[in-house]
Amino acid sequence: MSEEIGVRKPAYEHFEAAASLCGARLSPGGWMVGDNPETDMEGARAAGLRTVWVSAGHGWTGGLREPDIVARGALEAIEAMRAVAV
Repeated sequence: MSEEIGVRKPAYEHFEAAASLCGARLSPGGWMVGDNPETDMEGARAAGLRTVWVSAGHGWTGGLREPDIVARGALEAIEAMRAVAV
């Protein structure tokens, strides 16, 4: 997708374009689910999104602010976001 829109994560414009391609807009309280601490989690925070890091069993990268939720996989990430929404 980065090639299509001309910017790469963690640029705000990347997240804005991704939301637009899904027929949505970036809004406070939205979520980013990803596996890269720097491009996914830090970029999402800069875009005003809450974060879910899919760790796949790895430990968090020191020096970066921790994500809102840590999940081992995609299903756990979805369940955690649903639990927060209730």
